[in-house]
Amino acid sequence: MPDVVFWPLFVTFAAVAIGATIKAVEATHGKKLADDECARLRAQLDILNNPENEKTLDVQIPGWSKTEESPEPQSKVVHNERLEELREKILVIVSQNDLLNDAQIAELAGVSKQVATLHLHELRSTKFVRSSFGLDENSYEVSVWFLEQPGRKYLSENELL
Repeated sequence: MPDVVFWPLFVTFAAVAIGATIKAVEATHGKKLADDECARLRAQLDILNNPENEKTLDVQIPGWSKTEESPEPQSKVVHNERLEELREKILVIVSQNDLLNDAQIAELAGVSKQVATLHLHELRSTKFVRSSFGLDENSYEVSVWFLEQPGRKYLSENELL
């Protein structure tokens, strides 16, 4: 085969092979993104359907942990001992509004997001609340908060519910 015909055919086949490879990589990446989004949505649906159930779907989302819960409580609060007023206020807000994120809770409590987050993490360490992931208005992942049974018991015992 003359070189005049060979090289243009070779370049054409190489370009087609490279294009097909790029398309295959794009399709694989798109499938991975779709699978991750599906897993995240399933986890959120499970949380919404079972807010009291601590055991959620065993979904691994790359880059995200399933929940933010600490394995062991870092501090214990005696139930007959009252929490400080701001923590009680935050606990009442969480009891009345499931699925609020740190910023929304902070706004309702009239404090900065950092202060609200600090108190939410302390309440989580006593198992009064728990967090999981949800979406904010811009579809970004954020922590959303739920009242747990010890928190409900505390509110009930102190006539805050």
